[in-house]
Amino acid sequence: MKNKTLWIACFEKIGPKKDFQNYFFYARLAIKKYKVKIRFASNHIIKLEGKKFKRIVCLEFNNQSSAKKFFNSPEYCRAKKFLKNDQSVRNLNLLNI
Repeated sequence: MKNKTLWIACFEKIGPKKDFQNYFFYARLAIKKYKVKIRFASNHIIKLEGKKFKRIVCLEFNNQSSAKKFFNSPEYCRAKKFLKNDQSVRNLNLLNI
């Protein structure tokens, strides 16, 4: 079985609504261009331990290299600009499965 890489983004804080909408818009364009699979994205989170997150997103990549290429792509960098000035705070990890 071929290994996959999951991108787990846990947003602790989401900045201004308009900025986050722009981030989401451009991130989706990048996701579509790079043919990334969205496993799930949700705001409906129940905290049992640790920090309560505002939103959790899980993307699936074929490998770690593809995930890093996506993260550094011009398309995704355009989206990341809308998470500026620490108004949005997220934890972003790659997980090999």
